Amino acid sequence: MNKDLIKLFPSINNAILNHTPVILTPAPPSAKPVGCGIYLKTQKSRYLISAGHLLNIQDWRGLIVPSGGTKVLNLNGVLATTFQDGNQSDDIDFSLFKFSPRMNKHFDDQQWKFITPDRS
Repeated sequence: MNKDLIKLFPSINNAILNHTPVILTPAPPSAKPVGCGIYLKTQKSRYLISAGHLLNIQDWRGLIVPSGGTKVLNLNGVLATTFQDGNQSDDIDFSLFKFSPRMNKHFDDQQWKFITPDRS
């Protein structure tokens, strides 16, 4: 393996983890991980991108995501998804969730590094 890649791995790994939240279902007194996504931010909006079968029309309201430290948030916003039902066999399995504007204040920008369109 390339020695330069080995040296870069810790920083690459940390960058991936800072952008990739685990999506959870409440299971008091804790929570159960069910998948992951990617946090994205534009000038005024924040998004969660994930697989359509995870962020689907029936289940998304019962999911929670980390917002910083030990805090988690119920999803509150608008969902756009290619996934309609469990019998679906389409090749595209994609969801985009837009957090409501009032949710922005709940994210700890020190912990979660939202990907922005200007980052390549």
